[in-house]
Amino acid sequence: MGEEDERIGEIIYFLAPAILSAAFVAVPLENILSEFPFQYVFPWYPPWRGALVSFIIWVTAGFVLSEKREWSKLIFGGSAASFTVFHYISLIEVVMKGYAVAIYPFFYTVGESPLHVDLAQVILVLTAIALKKDIARLLKH
Repeated sequence: MGEEDERIGEIIYFLAPAILSAAFVAVPLENILSEFPFQYVFPWYPPWRGALVSFIIWVTAGFVLSEKREWSKLIFGGSAASFTVFHYISLIEVVMKGYAVAIYPFFYTVGESPLHVDLAQVILVLTAIALKKDIARLLKH
């Protein structure tokens, strides 16, 4: 396999979690996961679905993460990136509904709500810690 083919494979592994998560944006997961039926009334439901699927992929990839399996690191990092994008899209939807969102280190608030743990920041930090050797190698180039 040539270097170009290898790069294409790496890109596919990295983007696969986002592609899979995007496919689930249209699936009413909240109705599948809940005993009680939901009505689609909040615009943040679709990106929440994408974030949920990305989170499940991230946890699963974390269990199989290995230095020997490069693809596991790519899926792990890709799912962290995908989760972060979907999470912040859901917060943008909340802002577009007229609510104030304040983002702090590892927390956020919506309006006058109590602090919520910002899982996107937590996941990014945990992913960076788990992949620190790979990140250091990328930064050297």
